[in-house]
Amino acid sequence: MALEVNGYKSKLFSGIVSILFFLTLCPAVFAATLVWQEQATVAGPAIQLGDLALLSGDDPDRLDVLRAVNMGRAAAPGQTSYLTGDILRARIMAAGIDPMVEGWTIPERVTVTTLSQIVPGEAITQKVTQVLMGQVPYPPADVTVKIRGSLAEVPIPVGAYEIKVKLPNGVRLVGPTQVAAEIWASGRLAKTIYLVCDVQVQVQAIIVTSPVAPHKFITPADITVEKRSLASLPVRALKDDSALKLYWTRRTISPGTVLTE
Repeated sequence: MALEVNGYKSKLFSGIVSILFFLTLCPAVFAATLVWQEQATVAGPAIQLGDLALLSGDDPDRLDVLRAVNMGRAAAPGQTSYLTGDILRARIMAAGIDPMVEGWTIPERVTVTTLSQIVPGEAITQKVTQVLMGQVPYPPADVTVKIRGSLAEVPIPVGAYEIKVKLPNGVRLVGPTQVAAEIWASGRLAKTIYLVCDVQVQVQAIIVTSPVAPHKFITPADITVEKRSLASLPVRALKDDSALKLYWTRRTISPGTVLTE
C-alpha cells in the first residue's frame, strides 16, 4: 500500500513538473520579436502598434492581434505627434500585454507623422462656382460667382478625395449665399470649409434716356435696353420692351429711371 501511495506521489510530482515546464516554455513558444522605429508614419486617424514597430514571430494570428493594438489618435494630416516611453508602455499594457513578459524594450520616444495630401484652394472654389451656377436659372454667361476672402490649400488624409457642396439656405441672388464645402477622403469626411459667396446675375433692364412728361405713352425712342445686376434693380423691373405700347405715364419720368411693371 505504501508503495502505491509513493508511486502516486511520484507521478503527481512528475506531472506538476511537466506542467510548470510547459508553462515556462509558453512565453518562448509564442513570443513576438519587436523592433521599434524611431520615425514612423501613419495614414489613418488612429495609430496602431504595427505602425510603430516591426513584429515577427511564429504565430501569425497573434502577430495580427499585436499589430492592431491601439496606440492612440494620430495628429492632423501633415502634423507630427510624439509618444513617450511611458505612453507607449501604458497603451500596450492597456491591451493586456506586459512588455516585460514579452521581453520588449520600450524606447524613450517615437515620432509619428500623419501622411497627407494637399487640396488646392482653387479646386474648392472651382467646384463651389460650378455648383452655384448650376443652381441659378439664368444663362451661365450672365452669372458671376464671387467668393469672399481667400482660400488657402487644405491638407487632408491620403486617398482618393471628392468635394461635396452643400447650400444650407439655397442660393440667394440678393445678399450673400452660405456654402459648406465638404472634402471627403477615402469615403470619410476629412474637412468642411465654410464660405460666403455673392451670386450676381446680369439681366436686361429698360432704362429711360430722355424726360417723359406725365400722361404720355413711352416710345422706343425714349428708352434703351441695358444689362444690369439683378440685385440692383427695383422689384418688378421690366425685362423687355413688349409692354411699352401700353406704358402710360402718371408723372414725369427722368432719364436713368428703370421702368417697372
